[in-house]
Amino acid sequence: MSQCGLAVEQVPTSGHTLIELTIATGLLTVLFVSLFGAFDTILSMNRLSSDVTCATVDAERVLADLEAIAFSSLRAYTPPTLDHLPDQSTTFEVTEEDGTSIPGADPLPAVVRVGVTIGWKDPRGEQQGLSLYTLRADY
Repeated sequence: MSQCGLAVEQVPTSGHTLIELTIATGLLTVLFVSLFGAFDTILSMNRLSSDVTCATVDAERVLADLEAIAFSSLRAYTPPTLDHLPDQSTTFEVTEEDGTSIPGADPLPAVVRVGVTIGWKDPRGEQQGLSLYTLRADY
């Protein structure tokens, strides 16, 4: 184009403005922060799921051991030391069917509830636990 005998070049207007780029960058930042937050949550849930599975297997192992023990020897059973989880603890209890305790000197009733609790600490240091119960009869 020419004005007053000077050649004027037209500037292309197809580019993005600084405001458009700033808004796009802000939106992408929010998106990435959200994705990283979700990723962290997914990893935590995966770890908890894995720990619960491990605790369930350990508790089932203890209950399977108890099936091989004579009914009269249930009180004397000591659960094995398990260390598949961080700071893992295993507790064992024999109670009445309804969960009330049986005094140590009393004989066991015909049907008892046997419970195993597996405790551990998760990566954040919070105490977690899983309990499994079954009924056992003297027959």
